[in-house]
Amino acid sequence: MKIKRIYLFSSYNIQGISTRYRGVYVLNELTEKYNIPSTFIYPGYKLIDILNFIVAYFKVILTIKKGTIVIYQKLHTKGIYTSLLKLLVRLRPKGTIYDTDDADYLRHYDKNIYYFMRKCQLCTVGSEALKEFTKKYNDNVLLLTSSIIRHSEIKENRNKVLHIGWVGDYGLNKPFTSPFSHKISLNELLFPILKELDFIFKLTILGVKNTNDKIEIENYFSDNDNILLDIPENIDWLDENSIYKKISRFDIGVSPMIEHDFTIAKSAFREKQYLSCGVPVLASPIGENLKFVKDGVNGFICKNSIEFKNRIIQIKNMSMSEYDKLRRNTRLDSDAYSISNYCEKLLEKITQHTV
Repeated sequence: MKIKRIYLFSSYNIQGISTRYRGVYVLNELTEKYNIPSTFIYPGYKLIDILNFIVAYFKVILTIKKGTIVIYQKLHTKGIYTSLLKLLVRLRPKGTIYDTDDADYLRHYDKNIYYFMRKCQLCTVGSEALKEFTKKYNDNVLLLTSSIIRHSEIKENRNKVLHIGWVGDYGLNKPFTSPFSHKISLNELLFPILKELDFIFKLTILGVKNTNDKIEIENYFSDNDNILLDIPENIDWLDENSIYKKISRFDIGVSPMIEHDFTIAKSAFREKQYLSCGVPVLASPIGENLKFVKDGVNGFICKNSIEFKNRIIQIKNMSMSEYDKLRRNTRLDSDAYSISNYCEKLLEKITQHTV
């Protein structure tokens, strides 16, 4: 059986991380490696976006032959786009997949999410916690950890001045997401102990989008002359190589996380970004982190703020050979979250259960 085309209807445009790493980049890999054509659709108000949606919509309806796969990704809104796709999956349930890597039901309109989980033949999710949750709505669930694209930005040496880095979405400052936002995690678990360190180090935070947040962080560390603060603005997130180049300059990649149902369901994407660049990781023992961060091997699991502080000091005091061993180990499991592995598992499941 040959897959003839994949249609992916996303809830976001290519600015969304999941849209790229579980959508566009996967489709590109499937085309390049397996010669499977695809159509990517997202909600837009431009005439060309609307026309692309209409054409793809009716092609899916009219395509009843084997080999056509339709992926619905992270759909949750109440608008016409999602409403029409709810009708589409009901009219044509054959060869359909609902994909997500976040517990969006905790921050968005959950009834539409559950609708797609129930109606699609297969659900693909980014974590074990999401898999267990989704199984309440669909017996056919595949865990596909979010992949990291191929890149060549690999760390080679530790910096003379220790460089601690974090990457992610710092926060949208919305009250309903604050209990599990990265902003809360950083402010509660990391920032206070960084102020206690008495040596010079550089702190880079990639993902602060709000100017007020940047000013707030700068003011918080204003009395700490030993902290060389780097909070770049206007980052082009679509320039993936530049992002990985920045990450590869870290000596330590940190991932503090407050325990919450939302964070437990995360796919450890940040940790995989660090590891793919050869950067040792300090991470909270939450969800998928425990699958990818091997304590004492490619980084350390830190149960609380004190452990984050102690491990930072430990890495800072390591000999170059000790640090290099930690750094080399970061690449040992890279195949497990490669885009090639992602595509192989997806195709295997599709051919067995959906087409």
